[in-house]
Amino acid sequence: MPQLWFIYALGAAILWGYSYALSDKVMRADISPLFLMVVTGALYFAISIIIALAAGQLKGGFVTILSDKKLFFELMILAICYVAGSFLIYVAINLKNATAVNLIEISFPIFTLIFAYFILKEIQVNMAMVIGGLMIFGGIGVIYLKG
Repeated sequence: MPQLWFIYALGAAILWGYSYALSDKVMRADISPLFLMVVTGALYFAISIIIALAAGQLKGGFVTILSDKKLFFELMILAICYVAGSFLIYVAINLKNATAVNLIEISFPIFTLIFAYFILKEIQVNMAMVIGGLMIFGGIGVIYLKG
């Protein structure tokens, strides 16, 4: 039986794959990447507030970040990276297509590995992950050179 983290990660992959393809379709109807960011951002914010309130996790989060300036700063950087990354994805899809962009963007685990080492001082991989990562980069090279 798969572990719960794997099911959640696979669910996220399915939803992101659908959202990539749908964002490509929406932008082909002359919706700009910036407008798409505004709409998805507003919905993301509203839904997140509702879920956090329902789970009783909003107040505790604010107490934690307001009592730790370094954590607050890190959270702001995280949010900026998330928004900027989403914007770059939408612009890239608008310039090319959802499949090509996703096949390049899928290299993000390599950067996660690098940043996890510098931020957390951890090497979070095993040999199977290294081999998979090399295959991803090989695929990206093929797509870039021949796609």
